[in-house]
Formats: sequence, structure tokens, C-alpha cells
Amino acid sequence: MKIQCYDNYKKQKLLIKIGEEFDDELEGIDTWNSKYCLGRIPIEFVALTDEDPNPKRWSDLSNFKII
Repeated sequence: MKIQCYDNYKKQKLLIKIGEEFDDELEGIDTWNSKYCLGRIPIEFVALTDEDPNPKRWSDLSNFKII
């Protein structure tokens, strides 16, 4: 899954890749319920500019859009 968002702290667009190495399967999730899931799922941040892609805080991210 790919999610585009905006990092308000670094003033840049980011792409968040979730579970890319699982070939779009929801493997690695151990527990499901109606509010959350638990497990080990790789997350990669990619800057759409030449900046450092790693955000400081989750609360700095906004304008999420699934791609």
C-alpha cells in the first residue's frame, strides 16, 4: 500500500510504503480487531524531493491520500 502525505515540520510531500515486500498480502499481522491490528509490517518513508524522508513525529503528517 502506498500513502501520500505532507510533512508539516519539514514542509515536504512524503510517500509512505507499507508492507511492500509482502507483495500486497496482509502477512505479518498477528492480531485484528475493530480498532487496530498488531504485527510486524515494514514501513518505508520516501521523500518526493531530495530532503531527508524520515518524519520527526506522526502528528506532523497531514493530507493523507491512498495511492
